[in-house]
Amino acid sequence: MPIRFHNFVILTHFDLELKIEGEQKIKKMVEGTMSLDAVIKEAVDLENIPIEEVFDNLKCTKEGLTSEEVQERLDMFGYNKLEEKKESKILKFLGFMWNPLSWVMEAAALMAIAMAHGGGKRGDYQDFVGIIILLIINSTISFIEENNAGNAAAALMARLAPKAKVLRDGKWSEEDASVLVPGDIVSIKLGDIIPADARLLEESLTVTKHPGEGVYSGSTCKQGEIEAVVIATGVHIFFGKAAHLVENTTHVGHFQQVLTSIGNFCICSIAIGMIIEIIVIYGVHGYGYRNGIDNLLVLLIGGIPIAMPTVLSVTMAIGSHKLSQQGAITKRMTAIEEMAGMDVLCSDKTGTLTLNKLTVDKEMIEVFAKGVGKDLVVLMAARASRMENQDAIDCAIVSMLADPKEARAGIKEVHFLPFNPTDKRTALTYIDGAGNMHRVSKGAPEQILNLAQNKAEIERKVHAMIDKFAERGLRSLGIARQEVPEGSKESAGGPWEFVALLPLFDPPRHDSAETIRRALDLGVSVKMITGDQLAIGKETGRRLGMGTNMYPSSSLLGENKDQLGAVSIDDLIEKADGFAVFSNFAKYTLQIGAQIQCLYNMQDSMFSGAMKDTLELLVDRSNFGCSNFRLDIQDPENIPIEEVFDNLKCTKEGLTSEEVQERLDMFGYNKLEEKKESKILKFLGFMWNPLSWVMEAAALMAIAMAHGGGKRGDYQDFVGIIILLIINSTISFIEENNAGNAAAALMARLAPKAKVLRDGKWSEEDASVLVPGDIVSIKLGDIIPADARLLEGDPLKIDQQGEIEAVVIATGVHIFFGKAAHLVENTTHVGHFQQVLTSIGNFCICSIAIGMIIEIIVIYGVHGYGYRNGIDNLLVLLIGGIPIAMPTVLSVTMAIGSHKLSQQGAITKRMTAIEEMAGMDVLCSDKTGTLTLNKLTVDKEMIEVFAKGVGKDLVVLMAARASRMENQDAIDCAIVSMLADPKEARAGIKEVHFLPFNPTDKRTALTYIDGAGNMHRVSKGAPEQILNLAQNKAEIERKVHAMIDKFAERGLRSLGIARQEVPEGSKESAGGPWEFVALLPLFDPPRHDSAETIRRALDLGVSVKMITGDQLAIGKETGRRLGMGTNI
Repeated sequence: MPIRFHNFVILTHFDLELKIEGEQKIKKMVEGTMSLDAVIKEAVDLENIPIEEVFDNLKCTKEGLTSEEVQERLDMFGYNKLEEKKESKILKFLGFMWNPLSWVMEAAALMAIAMAHGGGKRGDYQDFVGIIILLIINSTISFIEENNAGNAAAALMARLAPKAKVLRDGKWSEEDASVLVPGDIVSIKLGDIIPADARLLEESLTVTKHPGEGVYSGSTCKQGEIEAVVIATGVHIFFGKAAHLVENTTHVGHFQQVLTSIGNFCICSIAIGMIIEIIVIYGVHGYGYRNGIDNLLVLLIGGIPIAMPTVLSVTMAIGSHKLSQQGAITKRMTAIEEMAGMDVLCSDKTGTLTLNKLTVDKEMIEVFAKGVGKDLVVLMAARASRMENQDAIDCAIVSMLADPKEARAGIKEVHFLPFNPTDKRTALTYIDGAGNMHRVSKGAPEQILNLAQNKAEIERKVHAMIDKFAERGLRSLGIARQEVPEGSKESAGGPWEFVALLPLFDPPRHDSAETIRRALDLGVSVKMITGDQLAIGKETGRRLGMGTNMYPSSSLLGENKDQLGAVSIDDLIEKADGFAVFSNFAKYTLQIGAQIQCLYNMQDSMFSGAMKDTLELLVDRSNFGCSNFRLDIQDPENIPIEEVFDNLKCTKEGLTSEEVQERLDMFGYNKLEEKKESKILKFLGFMWNPLSWVMEAAALMAIAMAHGGGKRGDYQDFVGIIILLIINSTISFIEENNAGNAAAALMARLAPKAKVLRDGKWSEEDASVLVPGDIVSIKLGDIIPADARLLEGDPLKIDQQGEIEAVVIATGVHIFFGKAAHLVENTTHVGHFQQVLTSIGNFCICSIAIGMIIEIIVIYGVHGYGYRNGIDNLLVLLIGGIPIAMPTVLSVTMAIGSHKLSQQGAITKRMTAIEEMAGMDVLCSDKTGTLTLNKLTVDKEMIEVFAKGVGKDLVVLMAARASRMENQDAIDCAIVSMLADPKEARAGIKEVHFLPFNPTDKRTALTYIDGAGNMHRVSKGAPEQILNLAQNKAEIERKVHAMIDKFAERGLRSLGIARQEVPEGSKESAGGPWEFVALLPLFDPPRHDSAETIRRALDLGVSVKMITGDQLAIGKETGRRLGMGTNI
């Protein structure tokens, strides 16, 4: 498909000052600019190249940049932030007048001032002024409140702007993350949000990212501290690119939906009523013009709730003001109404329902080590805490000391192990005043208990105390200590001793209980989701009055069935007051939230605190569905394969036809459903654009407004315009409908198939009828038909090695791609043709509206024309000011183009695609199969043999033996077709094992036994790979490369052939030395029409570019043959 490019030029420059000394300095600067220009254009893969090359390409060092370099790069790369689209204040204000309800009010105002001039009376100025004032009041209130909310949110975001520790001018300093540039050296430590895409420089503490690996902007450092070099900022970061997928996606809120529905209902009802009334008062009763207009005005003004938008805006403005008084910011005023309509409020506990300001009751500390007092326990816990950048637990413990400095008094700190989600503990290694080394640790009681040598003796007592604390709503913190006699921070040290348990209390917010009570009184169900113990969750729920009917996360996995009985997951989630003990908090938050929305069939469930962050920022591969049978909260990608079968209620023998039908009813078909559009609405849609609006307004004015002055309406113009509209819409509808049908037929023929095991037999079925639990067979080259788990073999090489079976775990919209598609499903692409029509229509509307206003003032106010004479003048302006025939001419032109393309076998799914294709500037094409036929041929005479005593016929036979006999690719087909009979490839031999092509080895191989019982192996593939196998590589390497280059200059690809003996007689054995046998030249002939097509494109000013994975010389030769140039 051709790619449309908007013409643009990237200019990169420096203002070189005359004071620069020496030509070498200028030359170095220019070279640096050119290199950075390659970085700007993303021509360098900074994520994967060696770290030394990263520094070379970014023209920086580990010592960081200078202030001058930073400024230069800011000018080149821009600021490190995603630019928000700035909306014009005027357009934003006018936008509040652009909705169906406002359209009706505006129509009534225009009718009151314009149409009511006839009959010897002046226009109805009172109604006109009243309606306009209401519109302005409504828009002003909405604009002011939303603008204030936006300013408040912007101010908040400015205060919360992320910082970064950066090395500049040889010194570390804290800077706004927005001023980072590629080449900056930044420091990242525990808890930091990564400020930009970067590459790590040196080893850190135990982490999953290693030096030289990349980290992405927006991710969070969970452990350790390390330095990194910035490689991308702003819109060039990984998240910035992903943001383009959803930047145009619009979410229509509930308030807007209600207003739109009311407006559409008013428009339809009033339109029908007015048509009936026009027929009755003019056609039946013969009313005078003005009397009829007065009646129509009564219907038009009385039929719309004129004050409703104002009332609603004032109501929400008051709500926004009250929320602002309590410190809450509403970025969109309509969010108040959306929040008011929620059914379920989901909240996490820590920091949302509670203060996340922990306290420790020293009297309740439980000591397990002999001879240790509670004061010493507190000191140990404080030593195992951070003294800066403290979290809530560190702060609570250190604050128990009389002076925080006591935590490090009299000791020398050797090493501090910060908290990380894996170990769930902190630790300090230190040397006391006597020179002895010790280690103390605090953390999750279970982790600390696992360290302790005395675990068996105290485990039951520790668990009992943890449960006792939990029943009182207290979290537990374990303390342990050990001696380190070796005196080294790396040494394991002596046995750990479990010292004590500390109770941590997180008090509820002062207003949490009252807020929850009010929510419950309003019929809103409140649910708590927390990672704490179940007993803590229940106690917190009891204190806050939200109920204690809570369950552990394991109940969502189908466990605890003996306690829950036959309660379904749906009922459990609906009736529960909360869930606790989550190992993957973010994942379950998303899944429970989605399940609640599914149960209530709504969009208006609300999430607070960290849960809201999770839902907005996390794209998680959860598997759920609205049915009695589902994967529920399982993670079928990572749990053991046996549990997958248990959860899917299936076996390796596949499903029965009855089970398949049941699951099809539950899960639906394995495809992303396209939105079906009504044919009538689609037809009418071609009349719904700015140019058509002007034409429709002219038609209505011709028949309705031109009744005054004792003359009949202007039926000729009315009928002519309506016929033109219908012709235009009919042509567009028929052509686009035909194109859509042709595309649908093509897609049906190309529908993917899947080999599936059902009723104990393998059969080929449409991939659309796969269901979770199906067993499918996947082989080399297959498109994976659904999300699945492999039953055997190496899952990393499924797309590379042979054939394997898999169990389907997700289909349809539940697959990974289906979920990703939701990100962009509402994104609309407006074609160039539609943009042109819209621009012309908008220009006509604005021009004619201004002209008509001026003409109304002049002909009625200045010259005092009679009503009908003035209307006739206005009709001349209205009809003459629009290119009435243009849509029809354009539609006919594109219909002819579509028809001609269809005659050549091309399918245009959208008729406007023809115009878009005609307007392209650059055509990018790959080579193989597009410019060429992908039907390879081999010239036997040109085969180059390197092995002694081997003829070209034997070379062809070896290559054929290393080829597939079924499911052949283009190379296999070309080689086997050189034999007199394809069966010769396996004649006289016994096939033992065939190694299919894979992107890693880039070769195929056949192990076989000849007629004498000897085992051999023959291989064909990429010459470089085959050459690397050969024992005689050093002798022939230069000659082989020279021949490859010679072939390439003639536009020929090369294929290497090698052979070996396998004296061990086993397919698994390595075999004897490989011998490089020959090079085969492969020619892929151009399509017969490629050169002519390219010539025509170039004549039309379209630049044609080839993108190919072949050698440069092959690309150049192909370009020369096709006349597209050799500048490749």
